Amino acid sequence: MGEMSILNWGYDETANWLKKEGFDENVINILCNVNQVNGKCLLALNENDFTAEPLNTLNLRDRKCLYISIKSLQRENQNVMMELGLVELASMNVYSAHTSYPKTEISEYYESERVSPPASEDGRASKLPPEIGKAFLSLCYVIVVTWITAFVMVIVHDRVPDMKRYPPLPDIFLDNVPHIPWAFDMCEVTGTFLFSIWLIVLLFHKHR
Repeated sequence: MGEMSILNWGYDETANWLKKEGFDENVINILCNVNQVNGKCLLALNENDFTAEPLNTLNLRDRKCLYISIKSLQRENQNVMMELGLVELASMNVYSAHTSYPKTEISEYYESERVSPPASEDGRASKLPPEIGKAFLSLCYVIVVTWITAFVMVIVHDRVPDMKRYPPLPDIFLDNVPHIPWAFDMCEVTGTFLFSIWLIVLLFHKHR
């Protein structure tokens, strides 16, 4: 095979590579003679291909070994796979961060395609664009719900009947739980505390 690019591999080069990887004539016959797999096909193989014919007809050992060999071959030819469009840009960016694959080629690819990288160089997420429409809609929702809640509380408070003349209906749970005088005050304190936390997050969150 020499220095021949994997894109130029024919059936013979693929068969030689399979022999070098230690596969027997049965695997070579299925891939090269019957299905005419070449270099481009090797780069395009994925997990789904190993669950379909003809690869699922191989025994477990051959399938596992072939899968490992294919993954190793694809890692060695990441630049070729990028040219063929077989590798997503985001995965290439992650791959370059953990391997010796030159980042300059990926940066040039981003620039040539006019595609912004998904994250900055320090690994942090890029700044999200402001969504004024959604923020205004959320504000309107909060105002409407607050006013409805306040209106209902006022109506209920004014129309609650006299407890001495009209005692509440019996309740198995409440009738067996003693009255706790400070429980209502604690509810108000808890509500105020949660509101303060929400307000702090709203004001100081970087994606507010």
